[in-house]
Amino acid sequence: MVLMEIATALGVSITALVIYLRNAGLGELYSYFLFRPYPLIKKKIEIDDNNGTRYKTITLTFAYPKGKYLPVEVEKGDELKLKGPGIKPTDYSPSSIRDGEFDITVKVYHDHIGGTSSYLDSVKLNENVWMTGPFPPFKSMKKVNYGSQLGIIAYGVGITEALPVILYEMNHNNNSTFKKKEIVFIYCNRCTDDIVFFKKINNLSLLNKNENVKLRIVHVLSREKNDMQNTQGNIEEGIIEGNNVTYLYNQRLNTSTLSTCFKYWVDLNEEELESETTNTKSTPHFLVIGTKQMIGDTWNMIKNIGVDVNRTSLYFPNKERKIQFLMKKSMMAKM
Repeated sequence: MVLMEIATALGVSITALVIYLRNAGLGELYSYFLFRPYPLIKKKIEIDDNNGTRYKTITLTFAYPKGKYLPVEVEKGDELKLKGPGIKPTDYSPSSIRDGEFDITVKVYHDHIGGTSSYLDSVKLNENVWMTGPFPPFKSMKKVNYGSQLGIIAYGVGITEALPVILYEMNHNNNSTFKKKEIVFIYCNRCTDDIVFFKKINNLSLLNKNENVKLRIVHVLSREKNDMQNTQGNIEEGIIEGNNVTYLYNQRLNTSTLSTCFKYWVDLNEEELESETTNTKSTPHFLVIGTKQMIGDTWNMIKNIGVDVNRTSLYFPNKERKIQFLMKKSMMAKM
């Protein structure tokens, strides 16, 4: 009964739990349930609330407890659970990890009274925030699918999970099977002022020292106009001709945009795929980060551009069942 309750809490099967206990031991499992205090040592406002007209975004820097370290692999989608007084634990992806400290970037929803983000905004320097993790805890659930083509779609503060993945993919030759790697990052916000880590994102191409990695960035801005440019032409030029950063104004992410960004991956024939690799065919990999509704809607759009989502390799394969569930839930919501 106890094993079943633990397995249910972690979202895994009893078999997976038993295998993990056999390999890792009870001590490591206990650490996932034991919330520890992490002192806040720095707080930075990334985006102000502009007198209440938008949500504030903050980055909180925490120190490791004395004698402890944080076994989090941000490039593999690890998350921490944070809890405040009387608040249900909430998952957050660290936006950066350094020796002795780490960052968590949060969009503050003050209209969600009593929520975790409001609590974190109220925490003062040197006060503790209780956390546990990383999640998912099982090493078998932390696999990453590496390939020659990676599409990342992030919404708003979802950049905290996307950015470490992009940096890792740019700077590591994860799989020597593939000669070249192509990353297309689509970042969706309401306007330019809402873009978290704006300069860091747009400078990613300058940080890319690997000539075999091509990075393309597309900003989709739903509430910002730019009448001087033909935005659809812009995105086609940016993706097909290889410009590093492209802006798409005054519209939300839609199937047409995804088709422009990724359709040529889908259309590549076997001979072209082999020419990009060393005799190995690569399936495009995708990572979608946002709310449950956003994730479900986006995967349905990916399916609509001709990608076989049942065969497409997810960047984090441990999320596969969750993705399929979100797609079905999104489709049912539209009926």
